[in-house]
Amino acid sequence: MENNIWLNLKMAIKLAFPTFEMADSWKNFSEIVEHLRHTTEWKIIKWINPTTGKVKLNTDRSFFKNGAGIGGIFRNEYGNMIMAFAAKWTVPSITKKRQKRLSMG
Repeated sequence: MENNIWLNLKMAIKLAFPTFEMADSWKNFSEIVEHLRHTTEWKIIKWINPTTGKVKLNTDRSFFKNGAGIGGIFRNEYGNMIMAFAAKWTVPSITKKRQKRLSMG
């Protein structure tokens, strides 16, 4: 049973991470995983004003199970909002099929 679990795990990892060098045994794999550490990188992001007399448009989007949404905001050189918008999109069926396949691995 333990051997089947190890083989299934090896196959799953190889499919998800083809370049990952797999250990030859569960013990060696456990030692490799123990040394892996999550690293957090911090990056300061700052909005930059447009030049005088210009307007800047910032946009964003998000995807949900049954659709998607988009939005944006227009700002002047002082950062004051001129106009904003948001809209809900229905995801076409082909995209839903692709999302389903991706979520299944």
